[in-house]
Order: sequence, then structure tokens, then C-alpha cells
Amino acid sequence: MNLAFSYENLKDFKGAQEQYGRVLEIDPKSPKAYFGLARAYALEGQEQKALQVLHKAQLLAPEDKVDVQKIHDIIEKRKIGAISHRPYKKGKK
Repeated sequence: MNLAFSYENLKDFKGAQEQYGRVLEIDPKSPKAYFGLARAYALEGQEQKALQVLHKAQLLAPEDKVDVQKIHDIIEKRKIGAISHRPYKKGKK
């Protein structure tokens, strides 16, 4: 799982997703791997995939509210960032 974290830190979210996937092949009940995979999807902007994986993580670790909130925060920040960076368009007169 350390390799997946390293990919995340390098902002190589595809690499992180692959590594989390490998961890899940070995340990399909690892909530940490599911939370990490959800985070990698969220950071890449794949909101739907992030939420699907996050749901799996929540089923395995329903008490882990902090990681759930962190992923929701990432998704919200990306939405706000995407909205605030849209080019301004003048209206027709």
C-alpha cells in the first residue's frame, strides 16, 4: 500500500489506482485500500467511481467517518475549483 501512497504524492492517480487494485486482489476486505482507491479516483476527478468505491469502504468500516468526510471534501473542492475556473462569457445584448 506504500507504493500506492507514493503514486498519490506524485499526483500519479492512475498509478495509485493500479496499486490499490493490486492490494485489493490480495486482500479484498481492506477498507484502507478501498478508501485509498476512492481518494485516488476523487483526486483525478472521477466522482462517480470514487463514490462507488467509497460505498464499499463504508460497508467494511462503517465507523470510519473521517476518511469518508475527507473524500467528500475532495469532491466538493474539485467542484468549486471547476466552477471558479470557468471562463467568463459575456451575455448577448
